[in-house]
Amino acid sequence: MQSNQDLARAIEAIKARVSLEEVVRECVDSDFVVRSNRIWCNCPFHDENTPSFAMQPDLGLWYCFGACGEGGDLIQFVQRRHNTSFWDSLEWLAARAGVELPRRQGGQKKDDPAFLILKDAEDVYRSALAGPEGRLAREYLAQRGISAGAIEAFGIGYAPASGQTLAERIDRGAVRAPGVGLDLYLAAGLVRKHDSGRVYDFFRGRLMIPIRDDRGRTVGFGARRIDAPGSEPEGPKYINTPETPWFHKGRLIYGYDRASDEIRRSGHLVLMEGYTDVICAHQAGFRQACAVLGTATTEHHARLARRTGTRRITLIFDGDDAGRKAAWKALEGLLPLEIDLDVAVPPPGQDPADLVAGGDAGPLMALIEQADSWMDFVGASLDGLTGRALSLGVDRILELLAVLPKPVHQEACLQQLAASTGLPVESLRRQRDQLPDRRRTRVAETTAEAGPNVPQESPSPAENRPTAVDPRVKRAYRGVIGAALCDTSLIPRVRPLITTCEIPAARAVLEAMVQLWDTDDPEAPLEITFDHILNALGENPVREHLASMAEYARQAEDIGLVLESELRFLDHHAIHLEKKQLEARAKALEAQADFDPAAMAESLQCLQRIHQLNQQINATTSV
Repeated sequence: MQSNQDLARAIEAIKARVSLEEVVRECVDSDFVVRSNRIWCNCPFHDENTPSFAMQPDLGLWYCFGACGEGGDLIQFVQRRHNTSFWDSLEWLAARAGVELPRRQGGQKKDDPAFLILKDAEDVYRSALAGPEGRLAREYLAQRGISAGAIEAFGIGYAPASGQTLAERIDRGAVRAPGVGLDLYLAAGLVRKHDSGRVYDFFRGRLMIPIRDDRGRTVGFGARRIDAPGSEPEGPKYINTPETPWFHKGRLIYGYDRASDEIRRSGHLVLMEGYTDVICAHQAGFRQACAVLGTATTEHHARLARRTGTRRITLIFDGDDAGRKAAWKALEGLLPLEIDLDVAVPPPGQDPADLVAGGDAGPLMALIEQADSWMDFVGASLDGLTGRALSLGVDRILELLAVLPKPVHQEACLQQLAASTGLPVESLRRQRDQLPDRRRTRVAETTAEAGPNVPQESPSPAENRPTAVDPRVKRAYRGVIGAALCDTSLIPRVRPLITTCEIPAARAVLEAMVQLWDTDDPEAPLEITFDHILNALGENPVREHLASMAEYARQAEDIGLVLESELRFLDHHAIHLEKKQLEARAKALEAQADFDPAAMAESLQCLQRIHQLNQQINATTSV
């Protein structure tokens, strides 16, 4: 507790010496206008002509009412502006303010020794590419038209075919740092260990392409087969680092670290299929190109796109069946973003890298300008289909439409599908309603996760994913927390929710509010503000969502009514949840009750409590 209080006080000291307006003015060239107790200017995170970025100097908060749709405090502004973590942003501000930060528990993530060995491996591969054994890899790069500048910028290298380069470095202790050893190399996917005990490099005889996270740190590699002596000519053309604690394909966008500034400036993200496509596009000056790593787009990918304030995403994958399938997979994760989505299909036999051959991005840009809307792209998949094949094709499109978060948008797309196919819209609606439950559940969960509701903590890969929380419950907590953020005098009303809240992130906010309210610390603020709650949360990721929750509540005519309405719903939900659990327990006890007195007694208690809950339900329903 003391460390949390020390951190909160350090943050307050920083904010007392460095104002939000001061930092914003350093990076915004537009005029600043005072209106409705807020200072307005053009958003620094996306291009616009009409100011949508608002600051509240008295609270030290900002919010973008335009494409970003998010906000926060001074720390979150620095995070967005410099694309850095909470702690890196806080350290930058602390140095500027001359404030000493308390020591972090467990050390800082940037000191993780895994990043040291991954960067060292990248350097080793780059050195090998320049040496005699990298000749065939260099010839391949030359054939693809990849320049020396691009090789340097993207850190391209070569893994020697011997398979002993990194293994020998481990034996020599080439990287000396606490925690560095064979186990870490194994965990990072750089080496393998044979049953005999022999250690060998995971990548052998392959062109090596570092894959970096959004902060530019190497977290893994993509490796292309090179037909050289000792390589793996029969192996797959491309392999990636296996999933590790640092490398998750579903959380990485290749090239994002180099493209994010251009995406933020232009508001346009172009997603391609492969590493070479992205490298060649950047080499030709087309710097908003990125690629997903052979996986369907996820909510993490969407979050990265959202952070740049992008207003348009163009998918440009190969024109073959594999490329079309990849485009469909990408759409499923991106449609909940509610931004302009289109698809550009290269001419047969060409890929994006071919379109920028010779360093001219003109053909690629021309293709993108002629891109089809995503709805036209998926609708074209029905051309020439009849009977059962047409029905199955329609099912695929209806599954995509179910991902759209707004019913009006879904209906508009349904009408468009009806017009393009000649099928009655009522038939399409009936078919949509008859989608198998597992499909509708999956797309409903995708929609719920994509919205700005209260987030849930992501389980680690080793944990079982918890049962999905009802989206209506998420919205209720969003309203409750938003109301209490806008009017902190309402905090005592939310106190009981701490014991029943089933969303860890929401519970963390409620606990921070109540601890501030109940504290007997003589140095605590007399009047709690939104900013105090942000400070108390420290580095908890939920702080990123508080500004949108508060704006959600502010849109209501009466914040108190919002709170009471959502509290009634949550009380009702809690009663039904308890009843459901008791009914399941009573049913489980039935088989034992005839010969086990304890089971019979517990069963009777369950039934009595269920009766009481039914009375409560009937009483609230009749009101």
